[in-house]
Amino acid sequence: MTEFDQRKQKVNTQYNLNIQSDKPSKTELKRRGKRLLSLCEYQSALVVFKQLLSIAPQFADVQYYIVLAQLKGQRPRLLPLSTIKEIERRLQSATQNNAASSHCFILWAIVKEDYYVLNGLYDTPPTVSELLQCVKNVKAVHINEMLTHIQASNNRIWEWLHSIS
Repeated sequence: MTEFDQRKQKVNTQYNLNIQSDKPSKTELKRRGKRLLSLCEYQSALVVFKQLLSIAPQFADVQYYIVLAQLKGQRPRLLPLSTIKEIERRLQSATQNNAASSHCFILWAIVKEDYYVLNGLYDTPPTVSELLQCVKNVKAVHINEMLTHIQASNNRIWEWLHSIS
């Protein structure tokens, strides 16, 4: 330890303080939210992903993960219409001007198929078929996430994902 500081003044004790911001980074929030989601801690994951959305609204994946947390491992067809409408708004936002959001399109198609088609309701545009036309390729990690956090047997899209995983 030196006995003098930068101004050549004698010191008895010197401390190096690493002061960190109490605000977690975008990467840390995403990692934490995904970990909570993997543990099926849906409400906690939702809080973290909404916090991430407030500082990174341009990330389409944030909306995707918020929707997975909102579904809470349940069938979309069993959720209230207000929740389905909010999910649709989020997925519409995630897919606007984002060609790399195939997983968002397919998630939206699963939700619409399960809620509208399987409940015998009118499927408003974009229809399930229109959404599926926008799907280019979906990463295996996203397929596994959707199969883990959505229960939708007899949903043709969910069943198809299940068959290719």
